[in-house]
Amino acid sequence: MQVILSDLTSEGVLVAKLQVRCPYCNTQHGVYSRQGAVPDRTKRCFSCENDFQMNSESNWEVIYEIAEDPGDFFQNYSLDVKRVFEDDRDLPPGFFIDGLERLKNMDNPQSRGREFDYFIGILFQQLNEVEVRVKEHGNTGEVDLHLICLDSDDWLYRLVGSHTLVENKWEKDPIQKGEISNFHDKASELPQCEISYFVSMSGFSRGQRKQTGALANLRNLRNPQIVDIWDDDLEEMVSKGTPEPLLRDRIMM
Repeated sequence: MQVILSDLTSEGVLVAKLQVRCPYCNTQHGVYSRQGAVPDRTKRCFSCENDFQMNSESNWEVIYEIAEDPGDFFQNYSLDVKRVFEDDRDLPPGFFIDGLERLKNMDNPQSRGREFDYFIGILFQQLNEVEVRVKEHGNTGEVDLHLICLDSDDWLYRLVGSHTLVENKWEKDPIQKGEISNFHDKASELPQCEISYFVSMSGFSRGQRKQTGALANLRNLRNPQIVDIWDDDLEEMVSKGTPEPLLRDRIMM
């Protein structure tokens, strides 16, 4: 089997990549296109909290992908993958500007919703030393983005905690209270999560008295707090190629 995989790789049918795993609990800690891309540092596993060396070859395994797969975001933006690679960092703002414009022009709302999750995942991947996991399953159901911030910059760790969630919605109508409550239930499962984020391109319902809608509910929630991100907020993040300035500005009082 290894001979066949090697032959297919040499012929350009498959692409070999390195997957780093914790030697204690086998949790995955990133996928890299080459050896030189694996960080030369000690990593604390967010699952078992043991330390290990990222660049130790004993903690690597080789995985294979089909070259020019339809799920390659950088080939044609059709997103079928279930993770965001470490190689997707340091992308220019133009990448996200073009990607958002393409999403706006999509006719199929279901396809756009799926791709929107991965688009936001890659955008948040621009934050330094943040691990992004897309479409994970928790006790209360599937979450759009799970951000692991144990090794992130100090400002982000102090802001959101060890972990945070990001919910992404691109719908016709404003988000209702029930969706906010469901998301908060998921976020409240995370230990040491101070703030989570809800991205809605259609905004949030306000209620007849502006006290009963989803927006009022969202802004009253704690443990964790939820920050609302609107379409113009996303435009700002995309124009800068990173969510960092907006996350710094949108600290709930």
